[in-house]
Amino acid sequence: MRRPSKKLTIAVAAVGIIAVGGGTALAFWTQGGTGTGSGSTGTTNGITVNQTSTVSGLYPGSTAQPLSGTFTNPTSGSVNISSV
Repeated sequence: MRRPSKKLTIAVAAVGIIAVGGGTALAFWTQGGTGTGSGSTGTTNGITVNQTSTVSGLYPGSTAQPLSGTFTNPTSGSVNISSV
């Protein structure tokens, strides 16, 4: 009996690895299950705005005025200020 060539052996191994990998991925993404879970959030205390600049001539429709200052966070965690 003739021995299979190296190329054929490599090709068969590659097809086998791809088939096993595809089967594993399919099993992972199509598996079912049930369960329960819960979560909670902490409470946020009021954030204090400390304005350090003086603004004059501010009225609706006027040009933008620069502001500067800081925020005081009384909580132990971080708080994201996305807009003012």
